[in-house]
Amino acid sequence: MKIIRTILRDIKPEELGNFNYHEHAFQCTPLLPNEDLDDFEKSQKEFRELKESGFNGYLEATPYGLGRRPDLVAKIAQSTGLNIVHTTGFHKLEHYSDQPEILGFNVEDKINLIISEITKGFNNTNIKAGVIKTGVGEKVLSEFEKSSIQAAAYVNREIGTAIMVHLDKKSNAELVLDLFEENEVELSRVCLAHADAKVDPNELKNLLARGVYLGFDRAARLNEIAELGNLKLFAELVDAGFCGQILFGGDLARRTRYEAYGGKPGLRFLNEVYLPKLQAVTSESQIGQILNENPATWLAFTP
Repeated sequence: MKIIRTILRDIKPEELGNFNYHEHAFQCTPLLPNEDLDDFEKSQKEFRELKESGFNGYLEATPYGLGRRPDLVAKIAQSTGLNIVHTTGFHKLEHYSDQPEILGFNVEDKINLIISEITKGFNNTNIKAGVIKTGVGEKVLSEFEKSSIQAAAYVNREIGTAIMVHLDKKSNAELVLDLFEENEVELSRVCLAHADAKVDPNELKNLLARGVYLGFDRAARLNEIAELGNLKLFAELVDAGFCGQILFGGDLARRTRYEAYGGKPGLRFLNEVYLPKLQAVTSESQIGQILNENPATWLAFTP
C-alpha cells in the first residue's frame, strides 16, 4: 500500500489535502547572510498563517547541514495540524562552503544518512523524512553534487522515495535528468524546483515530455512584469496538457519575506493573492489537481 511519510506519521495519499510543495520553517546558510530562519515561535506563527490561509500541508525543504530543525518542525505539525513532509539529502555545493566535513562525505556516507533518516528518523528518533533533496548550481556539476544525485538515485531504487532537485536559473536540467536516468530513476519520481525561473516554454515542455514534475515556486519574488510572464508560462504549460506534472509552492525562505519575522509578503500571500491569479488563467479544477492530486502522486511510495 502506498503511503506519504509525514514528519509525524505515515498517511494515505488521499489524506494529504492542499499541499505547498516548497517552504522552509528553519534554514541557515552562508549564501543568505542575515536571512536565517531560526526562531521557533516566529516560524510557528508564520506556518499557522499558512494553515489558516487554506493549505493543509507543506514540504519542509531544508536538507542536511543547513540549520534544519526536524524536532521543531514536528512541534509545528502538532500545533497547526499541517501535514508536513521533511526532506533529507544535500543541497548544492556552495551552501556548504563553511562545512568541510560535509563536503568530505562520499556516496556511501550520503546513502547511509538518507536511508537512516527515512527509515529510522532524524538522529534515530521516530521523526522521519519523506522525500530526498539534491541541488545543483549553474556551473559544471561538482563531484559533491554528482554524488548527492547518485545517493538519491540509489535510495529511490531501494525505497521509492521521491526526489526534489534545486535548480539555479541557468542550471543544465537536461544533464541532471540524464544522470538520474543513468542511475535507473524513473523521472516521474523527480521534481525540478525553481523550474519557472526558466522562461522558455519550449525548454520546459521538453523537460515535461521526459515525465518529470516541474515546481512553480517564485511567486513571492516577482515584480509586476515578471509576474505576468510567470502566469502566461503557467497557463501555456497547462494548456499544452501538462497540468498533471506541475507542483506549486512559495519557497519564501527568507526572514525578510515572512511577516512573523517582520518581512513581506508572508505565507498568506500564496493562497490569498497569487493562487486566484493562477486560477484566472486556468480553472478551479486544474488548480485543485496541482495542489492536491499532483503532490500526493509524487510523494507516495510503498515502504
